[in-house]
Amino acid sequence: MTLMECILRHLAPVLCGLVVAACASTPPTPPAGQRDLLQFVEDGRTSRTDAVTRLGAAFASYEGERIMTWRLRMDEAGYILTGQRAQPGQPQRIPDYELVMVFDPQGVLQQHALVTLRPYR
Repeated sequence: MTLMECILRHLAPVLCGLVVAACASTPPTPPAGQRDLLQFVEDGRTSRTDAVTRLGAAFASYEGERIMTWRLRMDEAGYILTGQRAQPGQPQRIPDYELVMVFDPQGVLQQHALVTLRPYR
């Protein structure tokens, strides 16, 4: 048996396995959203601490954290927090909404709005 025949005999099954594995489909990812993610938000009652505890670090904050924003997407199951900004050179998916919360000096929510960022899908 020549060297080439030996290589092909041992390499062919590995290559076939790789091709089959590459063609295999992965099962669809279940929706990750939460319908009740924003249910706790209530003007005059929700605290800044509660918002950060439930939603994580804000995407942006203004006026010494008096105004804070979070970015969200929506899937079949509900809202998904999009997290922080993408790293340079990496694509960033455009969020569907921005939650804007305005707090008083004591850190109590005075008003909020869920602003649509992508009105046309």
